[in-house]
Amino acid sequence: MYSSGGAEAESESESERNRMGDDKEEQGSSFKSWAKQTEESYQLQLALALRLSSHSASSSDHPSSSAQTLTHRFWVDGCLQYSDKIIDGFYLIHGMDVYTWTISTDLQNVGMIPSFESLMSIEPSDDLSILVVAVDKSRDPGLRELQNRVASLSNNWITTKDATDQLANLVCNRMGGGSLTEENLGTRWKECTQLLKSCLHSVILPIGSLPIGLCVHRALLFKVLADLINLPCRIAKGCKYCRKDVGASCIVQFGSDRWKCFH
Repeated sequence: MYSSGGAEAESESESERNRMGDDKEEQGSSFKSWAKQTEESYQLQLALALRLSSHSASSSDHPSSSAQTLTHRFWVDGCLQYSDKIIDGFYLIHGMDVYTWTISTDLQNVGMIPSFESLMSIEPSDDLSILVVAVDKSRDPGLRELQNRVASLSNNWITTKDATDQLANLVCNRMGGGSLTEENLGTRWKECTQLLKSCLHSVILPIGSLPIGLCVHRALLFKVLADLINLPCRIAKGCKYCRKDVGASCIVQFGSDRWKCFH
């Protein structure tokens, strides 16, 4: 009897060791798969950065230094201050890692960011992850129309609160209205941008052409319009309604010690 019990216990112990071994093997396989995907993603980003830097080095036309500086700062930090004015030539890059770009380029010869011209050279079918939202009223009739409308309407906005609320409603309605969930808005954004890239044959989308916008695009458009009417506004990284890394919020200053946040 004792011998039989010992054999049974030994069998159970062996089964447990086998299960543990299988679990470790599965975890090891999962880690290798994750590591492989990470390496492949890095290599793709590196190849893209090198390609863009090559285009940038051969390009002679660049945005103005102030627009390029703001573009770089927002790309890196996701923030703009009250004193910063978003001017024509500013653009927001999606799908290109800042760190990968920095380590793969000669910044003295190429610049701090992929040039606008190098981004224009990308075919929409080449890389579906790259997307650029541009601010330039000379190339964007939708933005010109919106700025003219705001300039006219702002004559009737008496207080800072009134101007803030009116701009917030205008931007929200312009970029798809409210959304019940972040996932719903993200799905609509993806569908919209795929259609626009196909129609425009470019990865560069004028901000005034966007019928849908995530919080970062809404924040950018809000500040563009706020700058137009001298409404003190800054963009801060992060949004309480959005878990994405590109989340952003606008903060409007009321007097010397009061602020209102717009998401």
